[in-house]
Amino acid sequence: MRQDHTGTATAVPVAPRTRARTTRGLWWSVEVAPGSYARVVAWTSRDAQRAAVERAATAMPWRSPRRASFLAVVLELVAVADPHTGRDVTISASTLATRTGVSVRTVFRRLADARSAGLLVDVARGRHTTRNERERAQTATGRTVRRFATVRVLTHPAGVVVTPTRSRSEPGTSSELTSPSARRARTNSPRRPRPAARAPRPIHVQREAARLAAAWPWLAPAGSAHIGAVAAVLEDHALAAREVVELVDNWHAVNRRPALGRAASQPLAWLIWALDQARAAGHTTSAERHARDATERANRASRRAVERAADSRRRVTADSAAAREARRAIRAVLATSTRPETRK
Repeated sequence: MRQDHTGTATAVPVAPRTRARTTRGLWWSVEVAPGSYARVVAWTSRDAQRAAVERAATAMPWRSPRRASFLAVVLELVAVADPHTGRDVTISASTLATRTGVSVRTVFRRLADARSAGLLVDVARGRHTTRNERERAQTATGRTVRRFATVRVLTHPAGVVVTPTRSRSEPGTSSELTSPSARRARTNSPRRPRPAARAPRPIHVQREAARLAAAWPWLAPAGSAHIGAVAAVLEDHALAAREVVELVDNWHAVNRRPALGRAASQPLAWLIWALDQARAAGHTTSAERHARDATERANRASRRAVERAADSRRRVTADSAAAREARRAIRAVLATSTRPETRK
């Protein structure tokens, strides 16, 4: 049956049937309803699709890590698609992440970029399998299929590639392939209020964050974490860069840790955990120790002042006229009194 390759993709229901494909190995996927590809432009060749993907990545105002992950993910889709039409892309996000060396979350973001650029259309959404489907897949393929991957098709629209935006999706993207109930839920849900503008951090906190990043370059490498995240850690813990290094180094020395958190996948999260561990173990900074010693000295001086005041009051009382008169009376009584004679 001839299909019209003009226009944009429309939403189609996921068919309940499954099928085993034998053209490129045995696997099971969601059955694509007839006519699902009718309004999706088929690509002309695999090389032309690669060129369209590279032009789209070059045209975007992205940083190099995002552009590199976009090329890796979409070019992998190009490699597994049908060579004549670009259809039947049933590779899962986890497999894409394994092959491209990025996280699953990054894969979903790059797929969204490809849809926004008009290079990718979802024709059948993935879903979990039923018990009957799992049994049939086990019999046919010898493995357990718990979830069907989304069926996608690659396309390159004629003319200029649509620039992806972070607002409403362009026609033919994933927003038109969701269920009506999901669209109504997004439309009727109240918009979240915008967070209030945060005042800039004090300049001394920013300088301390820069000093800490200079002391530990692995803490905020280029492209992974903004220096503001380091400043937030210092601000939350009310510490200077020198004090953070001192706390963590002392804790490492006591616990005999082999290395700092340079090997951690999330260095900032490791830093927060290390500071909590150092505090729980009773480690303090030199400034805190100096402040504690100064407080103890002030308390001792206050106690000595109280004791001196008490001694002074006692001396004044002892030198008063009433005290001298009382002492003279006591001596007179003692002088006039006689001792009783003892019998021999």
